Order: sequence, then structure tokens, then C-alpha cells
Amino acid sequence: MKHYRPVVTRAVDVLQGACGRKPDNDKIYIIGDAQGTPLPKSGHVAYGAGVRVAGEIGRRVAGETIAAPTAASALPGGICWASVTHDESIMISVGATFTPGAPPKMGFEVDPTHNTASGAAAMEWGQTMWKNMLG
Repeated sequence: MKHYRPVVTRAVDVLQGACGRKPDNDKIYIIGDAQGTPLPKSGHVAYGAGVRVAGEIGRRVAGETIAAPTAASALPGGICWASVTHDESIMISVGATFTPGAPPKMGFEVDPTHNTASGAAAMEWGQTMWKNMLG
């Protein structure tokens, strides 16, 4: 069995797409803060990357060939809600797309004012994250 030393990289453009595979060794995945994306350093961004990696590994185990991406693909998004009242929040969403050989392209969405729709979405998002992570 061949062993690989731990690899840390900060250059997202040397990875193969949103799943963070190293081009020179497709058995190494780099996710979370070490992936070097311009997204916020937060648990749910790493969780989103982990979900993608798990899906890709599952497809590989099932015998599927996973081709290196050639077109833009979305990186896991970062989202934040700030509660303003019991029922209202302000939402800030950060997204990025990755195209091999190019820097990530960023996108931002910000609520202009606090509102009940973002308040409800914040609660739903939190409950979904806890359920997905803890069962």
C-alpha cells in the first residue's frame, strides 16, 4: 500500500473542480479552509464540500468514471443570517463558480433590510443543517 504525505494547498485553480481533487493524485481531496477558495471560512462551507466529495467517492466506488471538469462549476455557497428581531433577519449570501485555469468568480446577495422571509429562512436553514449533520 502506497502512503501519501499530507498535502495542503491554497491555490484553488490547481484543484479539479468543486470537489477539490488534486490533478496529480485523484485519491487526495482537499476541502474546507485548506481548499483555498475565496469563500467564508465557515463550517457549513466545509460541510457542503464534504457532501460533494462523499457523493463523488460513492460514484467512484460504484464504478463511474469521474472526468475532470472543463466548464464552470459552483463551489459550495456561504450564507449568513443576522437576527434583528425575534422574527426578522438580514441575509448575506456569497457564492463562487470555479472554471479550471481561471480565478473563481464571486457573487453576492444581501438583503437591503431585515425581513420576515429571511427570518424564516434562517430558522429553516439552521434546522436543516443540524438535521443533516446530527440526524
